[in-house]
Amino acid sequence: MSPDYSLMSYERKASLSANFSDNNAPPPLGRQVNNTPETPRRKLQAYAPMMPMVVWNQAKKTRLGPFRSPPSMNMQIPPFAYQRRSTALGLLWSLWLKVPTRLREFIYRPLIRLYDKDSWAIRMPFGVYAKLCYLPDEAYATEFVRTHTTIPVPQVLDVLPFPGHDRRRWLMLSTRLPGTPLFIQGVGHRLANASDAQLARVKEVLAGWIHQLRNIPSPYGDLVGGFLGGPFRSFRVGQIPVGPSDSVAHFHSQVFCTVWPENFDDATPRVQQLISGRPEKPYKIHLVHGDIVLHNILADEELCPTGLIDWECAAWMPEYWETASSSRYQFRYMWCWKDIVRDVFPEYDDDLAIERQILLGYDAD
Repeated sequence: MSPDYSLMSYERKASLSANFSDNNAPPPLGRQVNNTPETPRRKLQAYAPMMPMVVWNQAKKTRLGPFRSPPSMNMQIPPFAYQRRSTALGLLWSLWLKVPTRLREFIYRPLIRLYDKDSWAIRMPFGVYAKLCYLPDEAYATEFVRTHTTIPVPQVLDVLPFPGHDRRRWLMLSTRLPGTPLFIQGVGHRLANASDAQLARVKEVLAGWIHQLRNIPSPYGDLVGGFLGGPFRSFRVGQIPVGPSDSVAHFHSQVFCTVWPENFDDATPRVQQLISGRPEKPYKIHLVHGDIVLHNILADEELCPTGLIDWECAAWMPEYWETASSSRYQFRYMWCWKDIVRDVFPEYDDDLAIERQILLGYDAD
């Protein structure tokens, strides 16, 4: 049975690459890994250079071998389809996107150096943002969410290879959303003086956004990976993209999901039982933002949420991952936010108990 993507009327949905078929099948987001007769090993060999090639020193808990940088310049990326607005400017921009990629890159480079050569997120004129990305997934995920849900996200204007910036090898241009983040570095917490009604509004909107994401089934079956079916990035895991995994069990066998023996021994009998039974536990795969925290939630002056930004960690992940990633490390103790996570995000107390034991021995940095 084909997944149901009818979160909104299809009249409003522009596919990412001239996509929807007559039977309402999901759009071809990238490699259809699970639609081939290949074995799991053969499937993963296609992404072998992207897999986390890590050797772990059990005694010192240090990486002996580095993650390989994913060959993001060589991934099979579907063509980007700009959803043109019915304006003269929209027409001109759609014509600009017909210019060869290399020429557009040549024009963008001096503009980025002009406005901010040291940052990976640059505010440009006319309400445009330029962002240097590890993977193109952020652009495709952002546009997919914009056209398939009511979650307010930026419109993606262009995405293209952009080598020469360390591991950030892709450039994404997008529009600016109204509002400012609920947490601003150096300024502080915007919810500090929020009324009960304002906090309730924030929780209500966030719950609606998360519900919509959880209603989107994965087009890749049991695969755990990035939005396009390749590697994914997660601040819970580390700075470098990893994966994909052909199953949740394979994902949980990775070092970033491993509980060290001494931490297992220190756990309560109940948590030990949860850890031991995790390989056999079934999980659904959902689309996640992967970094829903206060600095990625925009709100107006009345603290009404106006947008969700920074989709670089968007991926097809086990159902508990959104809750786990939003309560990772210091965010689990953050004033006000920990209460929002408890009241809004789906409850996965068992998996969060396992996460706490994992993070006792794993350092994402």
